[in-house]
Amino acid sequence: MSDIEKKCVIYTVLKKGEQGENPPVLLKEYAESLGFTVDKEFIEKQGRRKKNPRKQFEKMLEYLDNAPVDTVVFERMGRWQEDKLAYILLCKRDFTLYFRREKISLTKNDLMPPILRLVIDAFN
Repeated sequence: MSDIEKKCVIYTVLKKGEQGENPPVLLKEYAESLGFTVDKEFIEKQGRRKKNPRKQFEKMLEYLDNAPVDTVVFERMGRWQEDKLAYILLCKRDFTLYFRREKISLTKNDLMPPILRLVIDAFN
């Protein structure tokens, strides 16, 4: 067993008026159940406007450029798919993405055909 601590960041979007579950707490518990320590939390507070910029998502991308973290835990797949930059994030480094509600994880190899992986790896 390794002594290296497994770290992750969590990202979620809180819609105005959302009741019931507390996504940040649930995400932290989920990450811990997977054996991760949460390095940083990125919580987007979204109003009713649909074109609300995802400032926390942008901050997360900047943070991940230099952070010793290769795992991001999201609340659910739907929120992740809204952000096309997440695909770039996954291709840029070997990240693993976890989705709490769906209880699945994705890596670069899960999303890209082998020929595209070769091309991207050639330019990195």
